[in-house]
Formats: sequence, structure tokens, C-alpha cells
Amino acid sequence: MADESHYQTLGIRPMADQDAIKRAYREKIRQHHPDRYAGERSQLQREGKLAALAALDRKIAESERTTQRINHAYAVLSDPVQRSTYDRAQGHRPPTASGPRTTSSARTTRSANTSASTGPSRPSSSSAGFQRQPVASKQKGGLPWAWFVGLMILVSLGAIMVNSFLDDGSRSAPVISSGPSARDLQSTEAALQTTRIARTQAIQEDTPTPQSPQDYLRSADAFMELGFYELALEGYNAAAESYREDADFNLKRGMAYAGLADGQPGDAAEFALASFRRALILQPDDTQAYRERGLLYYALWQTTEDTNYADLARADLNQLDDPDATVQAALSQLD
Repeated sequence: MADESHYQTLGIRPMADQDAIKRAYREKIRQHHPDRYAGERSQLQREGKLAALAALDRKIAESERTTQRINHAYAVLSDPVQRSTYDRAQGHRPPTASGPRTTSSARTTRSANTSASTGPSRPSSSSAGFQRQPVASKQKGGLPWAWFVGLMILVSLGAIMVNSFLDDGSRSAPVISSGPSARDLQSTEAALQTTRIARTQAIQEDTPTPQSPQDYLRSADAFMELGFYELALEGYNAAAESYREDADFNLKRGMAYAGLADGQPGDAAEFALASFRRALILQPDDTQAYRERGLLYYALWQTTEDTNYADLARADLNQLDDPDATVQAALSQLD
């Protein structure tokens, strides 16, 4: 694996675009991440199968090394500056937009073929002994600038008159309201959406230098706050090697996977449970981890009606001495 290129590590071609690189990275992380063995390892520990546990630990160590290569390859190829430097060093051609182009020789050949097929062409006006007059074809069919400016002024005046009429009507007939108006609500929602977009763009903005694990963690936390679970997981997974033994980190990554699962069984739910399990191994009295895992079990029980999920949810949520309203509602449904 020492001579393996970053493109080979992600399983893509050197001409791949950024979308293909991101898709390949997610797929490789999903295939090789060591956390997918967490459930199997816990079971072997409980059963006392030491030989199988040792073999699994070797597999986990290899998976961790593979994940490190994947993260490093993605860090280089997802940054345009680093990727350009790497491609020059490796002798790769940079990705370019390809498509059929018509060269001047091809146009000349096509013109000659057309002339040959249609017969002799008409003599040009220059050969007839007089100068050809310029044709003002660009202005044909278009509005003069004066008409366009005048039209814009009329539209602006009309908008001002309509707004003035609406404002006068609202002042002449005041309405006592017990809450914000529809216009206020729309403005507030638009402002919130603008804020979300601006924060997302700021978090995703490329930097000229490689990001540190702390940078990945901060961006992931910001995406979690916005509810963008998939983007948050990119940051958490990139920082996983540095925070693997941090219980709070595993809890937050589990919450991101749980948000992505949205109560549906599958890979996201399994990764969430593995992260919660690791958080509880590192900090057995973490009530927040019991709460989040119990609520995930509860959501899976509601989706699948599997009573095993109900028993697991009840066991986790009963660990809480002071359950909040959400937990109390879930326990009432489980009883």
C-alpha cells in the first residue's frame, strides 16, 4: 500500500471532479471505519472469547490504518491547491472540461465540401469592384436604450405608488393583533434562512492550509446546530482519530448518526448505536448517552414495532433519575 496513490485509495480516476471525490470518500469511510466492529467486539468481550477478540482487534487496527489513509487522501484531493500540487508531483493531468470542438481546419474542410457539393459560389461583392456596406444587424429587433430606461422608470414609479397606497390603507385601519403579522413572520423566516445559508457557506469555505482536527470538530458542531447531519458527520469522521477516546465526541457523533437515521433501521442507526456504546464504555455514568440511545431505540420501535427495541429503550430511559418531558412521553408509550 506504500505506493498507492490518493486516487487509488479512494477508488477514483485522476480526472474525477469534487462531487465524485466526496461520494467516494463517504463510501470508503462507510466500508472501513473501525466503529462498525464496536458491537461485535462488545459481544466477544461479554462472551470471553479471547482468541476471536484478538483477531478482531487486529482487524480493527488495520481498519484504523486504512481510515487514516482515506482521510489523508480526501484532505489532499478535496483542497484545490493541494490537489494541484499533488497532481504535478505525480504527473497527473489536471481535470479539464472535455467536449467536441470544431477547429478552423475542420470548418475550412466543411466549407470546401459544401462548395463542392453545391457548385460554384457567387462572386463576392469585393470581386465585383465595389465595397460592401456594413449591415446594422445587431440593433434589429431590439429596443433602443431610451425606451428601456423609460420603461424601468415607469415600473419603479408604479411600485412606489402601490406601496404608498398599501401603507396608507394599513395606517387608516389599524388592527389590534395578539401576535406578529404574516409579513413579520415571513421576514423572520427569511432572515433565519439567510443566516443558515451564510453560516453553511462560511463553514464549507475552503482554506489554503489543511484543517486541524479541532477545525473539523468546530465545523461539525456548527453543522449539528443547523441540523445538517450529513455535513456534520464529515467533520466528525475526519476528526475521529484524534478524539476516538473522548466520550463527549462519541456522544455527539452518535447524535449526528441518529439524526441522519431519523428512526429508520440501517447503517446510520447502527453507527449511532456503536458511537453511543463507545461513549458509555469510556464514561459508564453518562446519562446523556443513555437518553440519546434510549430515544433512538424508541424511534426504531415505533418504526418497526419490534419489541426488542422497546425493551432496550425502556432499559436505557429508566437509567435517568430526572427524565425530561420527551423521555416521560416515550416511557408512557412504552409502558
